[in-house]
Amino acid sequence: MSYESRMLEQLAMPTRTQVGRGLLRTLLKHGGVVKEFGAGEQVVDEIADQFRLNKGQRTAALETIYRKENRLKKALLWHRLLFRAADSLANEGFVTRPTQTYRLTQKREWTLTERGFDEAQKVVKKLIETRRPQNYQPFDTNRKLIKTVRDYGSSSRLSSSCD
Repeated sequence: MSYESRMLEQLAMPTRTQVGRGLLRTLLKHGGVVKEFGAGEQVVDEIADQFRLNKGQRTAALETIYRKENRLKKALLWHRLLFRAADSLANEGFVTRPTQTYRLTQKREWTLTERGFDEAQKVVKKLIETRRPQNYQPFDTNRKLIKTVRDYGSSSRLSSSCD
């Protein structure tokens, strides 16, 4: 078992296939285009929220050593998983890689292909058509609200000038 797969298993990360499906849904939602899977990108956080990843899962880093330069390189595990899922979708023809997109549009971005669009629509249709329990109530109307009152105080120092 590789170092990366051990880390994925230890942190109970979603599988590459699950992340790929989530990525297809997110691409469909964002007009079929994602610029990159870098830190601080809205898409990365959005997909992480879909899988309910905790802070430890989002910030776990893989460490590798460059032998020639004898330095440590860190890569975020979540971003690597997203990239690998996107790469496998590109191998299946559902998305185009930034290098392929650049040749066509002069923009470096992951783009949903027609085949990927069809696949994403199948996933969405499947989610919509799934049966819900007979007594499905997404909001609990019997839940009691608890209100707490908090007092906040602030003080200000006024400076007075002496003549």
